[in-house]
Amino acid sequence: MGPPGLSPDNWAELVKHTLEGLARGYWHRYTELRGKGLLSELPDSGVVWRDDPGYGSGVERFASPEQSASEGWVDCDRAVLWALLDLWYRGQQATIRTAYSERHGDMHVLIRMPDNSLFDPAELFR
Repeated sequence: MGPPGLSPDNWAELVKHTLEGLARGYWHRYTELRGKGLLSELPDSGVVWRDDPGYGSGVERFASPEQSASEGWVDCDRAVLWALLDLWYRGQQATIRTAYSERHGDMHVLIRMPDNSLFDPAELFR
């Protein structure tokens, strides 16, 4: 899992910071689209859940909410990025939490809410 030479914990930390950086970098575009009514919140978007076509290959393909809406689907990291931006837009200073599962041999990305509770956007699709 992840790039050679990185432990699962290092890979999880890298993904956390990458997604938070993408959210900060996309913030202006996100607020522009929301302000013009061109992008809805994740639960109202009509996208479906599916695994990335490259799932299990060790390659992550991150995508903006705009791209995910255009393609019509989200996976774990796409859903977290979109939901994080939705929360920020509502003034909630949430962050990303990554968890590596030894049992399953993969990582899951969650949102840590301001009260320290965890929110899993995947639950929106179950």
